[in-house]
Amino acid sequence: MMLYVAPFIAVLLFLEFGLALLGVYSQQLQVSTLAPPLKSLAGLGILLLYFALLQDLIVGRLNLLGDLKHSLGVMFQVSTP
Repeated sequence: MMLYVAPFIAVLLFLEFGLALLGVYSQQLQVSTLAPPLKSLAGLGILLLYFALLQDLIVGRLNLLGDLKHSLGVMFQVSTP
């Protein structure tokens, strides 16, 4: 699961570091007001760029469920009298 979330965490950490530097060097700018919209836009941007890879990973995981469906059908066969 961490594999899927790591790009989001990395980008948001770099953004947080940049906002902290911005807050230190320009005290007149309200960084606390600026941070939530920037983080939201960065998260959405990364999601849009990362979605193609996530889609391939999700399709691969869902293909594994077909084998699970067959295995569960064999294990729990209902006998009819």
